[in-house]
Amino acid sequence: MTDFRSLLSTFQTGTEYKASTISSSSNSILKGSTLKQKVEHHLRIAQIRKATTSGKDNISSTDDIHIAVCVCIVDEFPQEKIWKAWLDTSYSSDKSKDGSNVTVDTISAPDLMDNQKISSEIYIHAKFPHRIASPWVKSKLIKKNYRSNWNDVRIIRAMLALATEALRNSLTTHVLFATESCIPIATLSEVAIELLGRNEPHQNKHRSFVDAYKATSKNFTRFDERQCWGALSPYIPYDTIYKALPGWCLLSRKHIQKILDLPEDLGEDLWPAFEKVWAPEELYFPTALALIGALPSNEVVRKSLVFAKWDTKAKHQKDRAHPNVYDEEFGYNLVNYVRGEGCFFMRKLKARVNLRLWEDIVVRKVNVRNGFKDRQVAGNVTHHERGCIRNSTSDCDPYEQFERKRNRQHSSYKNERSFTRQRQSDNYDDCDP
Repeated sequence: MTDFRSLLSTFQTGTEYKASTISSSSNSILKGSTLKQKVEHHLRIAQIRKATTSGKDNISSTDDIHIAVCVCIVDEFPQEKIWKAWLDTSYSSDKSKDGSNVTVDTISAPDLMDNQKISSEIYIHAKFPHRIASPWVKSKLIKKNYRSNWNDVRIIRAMLALATEALRNSLTTHVLFATESCIPIATLSEVAIELLGRNEPHQNKHRSFVDAYKATSKNFTRFDERQCWGALSPYIPYDTIYKALPGWCLLSRKHIQKILDLPEDLGEDLWPAFEKVWAPEELYFPTALALIGALPSNEVVRKSLVFAKWDTKAKHQKDRAHPNVYDEEFGYNLVNYVRGEGCFFMRKLKARVNLRLWEDIVVRKVNVRNGFKDRQVAGNVTHHERGCIRNSTSDCDPYEQFERKRNRQHSSYKNERSFTRQRQSDNYDDCDP
């Protein structure tokens, strides 16, 4: 009889039948339960709701997009000028009514519809806020501080605090998680077009973008089994655990709000279950999406909008644990390569990227190669690239160019970096406007 009442209460909660009268019954069932039992109960409710609702959230073509960029930093924000410029590319098709928005992107803005506004704001969590010198960065800091370290569950707490602050703005439609080494490589309106699914048969701005996999995936490794699933399975059902690479994802307001509501639904915080998990932020958000019934479903696009790659052939685990760094490699080919991968943001770029170079490549769409513009030689355009000169008539695929350059010997690579620095100095002086 007790099992029947428990099942009936779960079904009533899932279908929201007389929610006010059954809440006390549901709470009594969960009282004294372990976290895993609470999670399993919540999963059953989410599955019932998913099965008894249409799940369709189509929107009109006039809906606005407001992206909250939530950034975790230590004490510096080297790409500050890039993000400031990106935020300034807010788009309003109704220019006569709203002159405050400036359209910098002339390529993709016409694809947006009438009366549609595209905007963004940035929120920053700093490990050491007292060390920050930039007034602009200081003005974007949230009040909460968790002093998070690398591979630390406090990163999750910082990300949740950022998302909570971002949702205080009623305009926010999406939350993008990023780090100090991330930069945008597409304009704001280009990102908005992707979020709206302009080329999809059913437009849905409630979609999230997470490149997640579970234990049955070919991406699942023995390391995942020991350090991730093994550490989390005492608290979360094994087949509900997901991992995202990279963990810095983009979530819709609908999904991040439900994730923020999980502690109230479960009766306790979820993040402590991830304390012994390797790279906990890579598992927290995709697993939370599974707990709210969004993953798997067509509400989650299984790809990342943030590019990052790891050296899986590195000899030591510590070298495989960190994404590749692309310092001083930012250029036309790299951006083409990353955009070809379907990404609109990328990491890691720890060194400051030249603002004028970024504007030429990302905003103005100028055919710029690794720090300087194409030159006219004997009637043909000759591209100088990373220490070599090639004629445009024999241009090979930019992805192949980039991969070939990444595989060069270390000694040659150092010479190329020196060459690129000199060319950027010649053509893009260090005086950013």
